[in-house]
Amino acid sequence: MKILKSLLILTLFLAPASQAANASASATDSDNFRFSAALNFSAECDPPPNQDLTSENCGIVAYLVLAINVLSAVAGIAIVASIMIAGFQYMTARDNAGQVEAARKRIVWALLALLIFIFTYAFLNFVVPGGVL
Repeated sequence: MKILKSLLILTLFLAPASQAANASASATDSDNFRFSAALNFSAECDPPPNQDLTSENCGIVAYLVLAINVLSAVAGIAIVASIMIAGFQYMTARDNAGQVEAARKRIVWALLALLIFIFTYAFLNFVVPGGVL
């Protein structure tokens, strides 16, 4: 569990840093470069005329998309972990019918959670301006 937390923390901190490094290398005016400018996270929403809001031109939408993607990663990890735990529980159950039934229930609930997650993510992709992909 500690390894999983460490990997998640590293992913959360290293991904924006690598984006900022790529943006700073391509920035023409490096004196005025700011980390927040590389990620385009500002609270201002001022899209050009005749264009919809997206995560590129609205900081609030960018924060929303980031939050949805982080929570989606956490949900995916939890679902996969639950299926793996249920598989281990099923393998070690042997002749105990109660443990076999508990493992089957856990697998069914994990698959139901995965189905709900997929439909919720599709709905959020429809509702959030510019999508979350």
